[in-house]
Amino acid sequence: MSARKTNRSFDLVLIGCLTIFSLSVAAPASAQILYAVLEANAELRILDPSDASTLETLGTIDHPNVQLGRGIALHPTTGALYSIIQVNTGVIWRFGTLDSTASFTEIAALAHAIRDLAFDSTGKLWAVTGLMGPDGDSLVSIDTNTGAVTLENGALPTTGRNKIAYVAETDTLYLLGDTIGQWELYSFSPSSPMSLTQVPLSGVELDDTSEPPMIYDSAAEVLRTLDTNSNWTAITLSGVVTTEAPFPGYNIGGLAFDTPIFADGFESGDTSSW
Repeated sequence: MSARKTNRSFDLVLIGCLTIFSLSVAAPASAQILYAVLEANAELRILDPSDASTLETLGTIDHPNVQLGRGIALHPTTGALYSIIQVNTGVIWRFGTLDSTASFTEIAALAHAIRDLAFDSTGKLWAVTGLMGPDGDSLVSIDTNTGAVTLENGALPTTGRNKIAYVAETDTLYLLGDTIGQWELYSFSPSSPMSLTQVPLSGVELDDTSEPPMIYDSAAEVLRTLDTNSNWTAITLSGVVTTEAPFPGYNIGGLAFDTPIFADGFESGDTSSW
């Protein structure tokens, strides 16, 4: 088997530009790079996946009216980092890309209150909405070129605080949401967004006011999120919940890993040469 890389490359391709921004970050051989946007101050950071502590601060989102940092997601083939921010004027939800210094290039203003983002392996961008705006508490997709929002499932079994993450190894999306004070986890295929399968939760009880985001850590094979007590929490794909670390000292608005690590070190997912 090939040795895993000890230096990771984060390439951000901005919409409408030919410039490619490259950020190389030293990382443990067994780790992926976890990017985060903090909610309150909209800083772009690199976190330690084991405890959500900060490894590096890359910059603050430079939109002049930014109020909150929300979901982020890294495109699986282009490397573009897409972002949702909340601003304090006009249409408050903005969709765009971030470069390696957290400079924001806006694609569209959105009426939908997008809370969390996840790309599947085809490059389709999935999202969950909050209570405000059209299609509240629903599953939607977003056109990365125009920002157009398409309703994918407006009848979710959960009633709020939804989070979404994608598992490339099984081509499965996971939805975690609150249902009248009780958390429920569901899985579904990108080809069948109306057909959700519940995954029973066990172990540590999630707080009933936990907020997004959620991300899949392919190295550890767990979903990661914060609960409202601000504990860094892991959920196995079979639904076992454990507390990994205490509050890191800040609320997180969005999470995104770089390309998934595979067992033999290949990053692209192309197994034709194995």
